[in-house]
Amino acid sequence: MDTSERERLAEARAGDRQAFDRLCQTYRPEIVALCFRFVKDRDDAQDVVQETFARAWQHLESYRSEASFRTWLWEIGRNLCLNHLRARKSQLNQRTLRMDAMPETERQQTLDVPDTRPTPEEETLDAAQMTLIRQEIRLCAAERKWESTDWELFLLRVEKNLSYAEFARRQGRDEAYWRNRWRDKIKPVLERVRTKIANLPA
Repeated sequence: MDTSERERLAEARAGDRQAFDRLCQTYRPEIVALCFRFVKDRDDAQDVVQETFARAWQHLESYRSEASFRTWLWEIGRNLCLNHLRARKSQLNQRTLRMDAMPETERQQTLDVPDTRPTPEEETLDAAQMTLIRQEIRLCAAERKWESTDWELFLLRVEKNLSYAEFARRQGRDEAYWRNRWRDKIKPVLERVRTKIANLPA
């Protein structure tokens, strides 16, 4: 660990979130690559990366200098990837067990339901649009200089519908701060992305 890294780590431990974010940016490409190798999906990998840095910040006091900070981040990321894969496998097993537990007639009725899933062509269009939306969010977020807490707030509010009050309890600031953070940092990005997507040619 070089001098600048030790200084940033000391500042982060003293409560400087910006110093922590700068420290994490050094290792972000490695953590992204690690998570992608595990989960095999770029968007899922990005979500795990954000959670990795959020967990590291929350438990920074538990870091011990016997291992490098890089190794510690890798360990957190690896464990979260394994949790992600276990959850994915559990969901698949639960769906299989529910089917196996059905009476034969009910199972056959379920299998005979018309397939209303999108065609491969429709799935390709939907996937392409979602990829575009995510890319636009990342570009706009970079321009607005989102910090890791902004990403965490965005993901938990949008994907898990977490309340401001619960997020405030997790982060240790009052609810009003995070409401203002959403209004000033996150909402402008989402509005800009909506405008861009709406103006795309059909």
